[in-house]
Amino acid sequence: MTNGGTLICQGVAANTYSVFIPGKGTVVLTANNTLPSIIFTTFNNLTINGGTTTASIALNITGDITITSGTFAAGSFSHIVNGNWIFNGGFLTSTGTITFNGSSAQTIGGNNNPSFNKLEINNSSKSGVTLIKPVTITNQLILANGILNTDATNILSLVTSASVSTDGTNTTPGSASSFVNGPMSRTGTTAFTFPVGNVSGKNSVWAPVGIAAAALSTITAQYFYQTPANSYNSCDPSVLYHASEAEYWILSSTNATPAVTLNWENSSRSGIIVPSDIVAAQYNGSCWTSLGGVGIPNGITGYVTGSGFTSNKPITFGTKNGNNPLPIELLRFDATCGSNGVDLSWTTATELNNDHFTIERSSDVTNWQVAKTVKGAGNSNMIMNYSITDENSLQGVTYYRLKQTDFDGKSETFSPVSVSCSIGANQASVSYYPNPFATDLTVDVKNISSDNGIVNIFDLSGNKIYSKTINRDELESQTFSMNLSNLATGIYTIVFQTDTFSAFRKIVKN
Repeated sequence: MTNGGTLICQGVAANTYSVFIPGKGTVVLTANNTLPSIIFTTFNNLTINGGTTTASIALNITGDITITSGTFAAGSFSHIVNGNWIFNGGFLTSTGTITFNGSSAQTIGGNNNPSFNKLEINNSSKSGVTLIKPVTITNQLILANGILNTDATNILSLVTSASVSTDGTNTTPGSASSFVNGPMSRTGTTAFTFPVGNVSGKNSVWAPVGIAAAALSTITAQYFYQTPANSYNSCDPSVLYHASEAEYWILSSTNATPAVTLNWENSSRSGIIVPSDIVAAQYNGSCWTSLGGVGIPNGITGYVTGSGFTSNKPITFGTKNGNNPLPIELLRFDATCGSNGVDLSWTTATELNNDHFTIERSSDVTNWQVAKTVKGAGNSNMIMNYSITDENSLQGVTYYRLKQTDFDGKSETFSPVSVSCSIGANQASVSYYPNPFATDLTVDVKNISSDNGIVNIFDLSGNKIYSKTINRDELESQTFSMNLSNLATGIYTIVFQTDTFSAFRKIVKN
């Protein structure tokens, strides 16, 4: 019995003890041991610190398993780990399964890179299982429940014969509740579907991508639930109107670049209204090209198969004739002082199922009241400009925010802007050029009286990636530049704010 301490075993023969009650402590095995078929099946923390520990039955580790030195011979059994896997020694996987079955965040790490025969993810927490070392799977990845988090350094690799399943018997490439969040690679020659997805903030998106059979290659795939660069810049508008602004994949290969199949699991989320108008599209570094194919729907799901991809370039859905919004995108929202009140204007690039907009005003950013309601465009794939005047604006600093509501009642509220108007006041404004830009972005301000301000830039996941404080001299000069050469290619939100004025725009880095 161990209830919080450490039990050190220097050699345990089969069926030596008749009673063992796991508590909160750690069992440390320091020599050759066989964990028998009747006792020693459940441990809290199990540490192997020398010799070879051989399992002759399935083990249940309610805490962490640590292989400090020595070897764990797992045999052909299905072992359950509820804590972390710390791998510094040897591991003989044989034909068994290691299941990560925790209810909180779990990690797979240590000094060595583990190789599993079968790895099952069955974690019920929002955090899932995270790789902090590269992991190889030789037989099967089972995505029963929970997210498997990887990154470019700590990548998941499947060898030639390895497959993916959700229950160990089918060939389903994950599910909306269980997928690989990050890059994964697979070496082989046969067709394969990568069970990838993306977790970003409150968004959790499963988006598998498939490849056709081809010459032996190691292909890596990753999915991004964000807007790719220059989605409206088509190389040939006669075959491709624009690419999706919702999502994209990147595939890289050591050899062959076979035909690729993009899957949508929710046509509304992906902005797909007319599947027959969908093609696969890829960015070549300056514009988007069509990889061909025809969208095949199956209820709210579907897929499109395009020709061979180019390694390390974004791939996403494209629409041939602009019949698919792919989906709503707000480019700007401004509030300025006008002769009859506050003039409000905004621009959308695309709209999907958009019923109406609501303009709300506030004096304290806490209590909001409806100022105006404006009919939306429904479904639109072109630039739409909107403008209204709030004749009943408040005195002093007033905050405005835009709320967009779909036909089904779902809504999204965007960040507020502020304005301060007085009689005879000139309109305050801010603009940016060139847009798109390559390295330097010029900020042009008009009629802004303040001692200082701030410019913040956010990526599409809402992370602040750049901030610059603007002094009074820069504001009075009305023009200043920012070197943004370190930003990656993509679309960003830029927010300009002083104590009396704020506005946001979308900017594009080429």
